[in-house]
Amino acid sequence: MLSGFIAAITQFRSEFEVDLKEWQIIPISDIIRTVSSRNLICAFITFGSPTGTQEEQMMQFARAIGFIFDSHFENAPIHVLDDETEDRFETLFNEMLDGALLIKYRTVEAHKLPRNLRLLERGTAMMDRHDAFELEELASIMTRFGMEEARAYKTIIDGIEIGYLEPIDLEPYTGQMDDDD
Repeated sequence: MLSGFIAAITQFRSEFEVDLKEWQIIPISDIIRTVSSRNLICAFITFGSPTGTQEEQMMQFARAIGFIFDSHFENAPIHVLDDETEDRFETLFNEMLDGALLIKYRTVEAHKLPRNLRLLERGTAMMDRHDAFELEELASIMTRFGMEEARAYKTIIDGIEIGYLEPIDLEPYTGQMDDDD
């Protein structure tokens, strides 16, 4: 349903812009952007207007998708993707976009954090579960301390890079309960 909605809006926009080009970021709304390859449209939905960095990531992702899948999908796919193709999409998403932020994490208490990451430590101490949590929950706690949301996520990414936060689940969090939750 969502892909049909985006395709309809994109078609509607293309009727007004005669010279739409491949590999161009098209703003559909404040939070929806599309990038067309030869045979595919990559649609991106963000929480707010995307930054320049996010738009660059969208472009890189769309180019990778087009390079890999344009020849496979000369016609619009009308069937469910096979597991291998779906895994390739997910791998690209995790590597090129923010897929790694959607998996569950835990803290590693092996070292003392630098001063600029102390609020991260305070936030993880307030978590209900220290063995498995989503980064969105951690960011929410950090914003309650007065930290701006963008800075909270930057601090979380810094915590991941230094090894204070480590992924425990390779599958992105879907909001559904797993067998072990």
